[in-house]
Amino acid sequence: MDIVKTFTTPEVVASASLHPDKGRFVAGGRNFYVYVYDYESGAQLEEHKGHHGPVHSVSYAPDGETYASGSEDGTVRIWQNEVKEYGLWKMQSALTRSDSLSESEGLRESDGLRASGGGRPKAVRRERRGRGGKGRGGGGAGGGTERA
Repeated sequence: MDIVKTFTTPEVVASASLHPDKGRFVAGGRNFYVYVYDYESGAQLEEHKGHHGPVHSVSYAPDGETYASGSEDGTVRIWQNEVKEYGLWKMQSALTRSDSLSESEGLRESDGLRASGGGRPKAVRRERRGRGGKGRGGGGAGGGTERA
């Protein structure tokens, strides 16, 4: 195997992936960031923070629309090259509309999602408390408490 091209980056890179059009590449490393570089010049185009541990793996989707990064923190994040409404992002758009969805449209807070004050959806985690616990769900026999 021959070396085709080398790049110098400000951080140690654990993984890199070349975009299908070969115009840019994505790289991740130990500083929790994911970087996008121009393939020809090596100039940094973007930097994204989202992980809480070193990034060990990055890879473009075959169509080049998104790329994924995997971290020591146990998460995999999907990043969009351009903001578009598809897949999971369609749900976010529906939740941020000014006319909120009603239960008749099939979305209830009990489904585990709700729109926060900033218009972005939040996952709702329910906690159970034992007898005598204090919280919004009541202090009696196993009332649930909700936290976002």
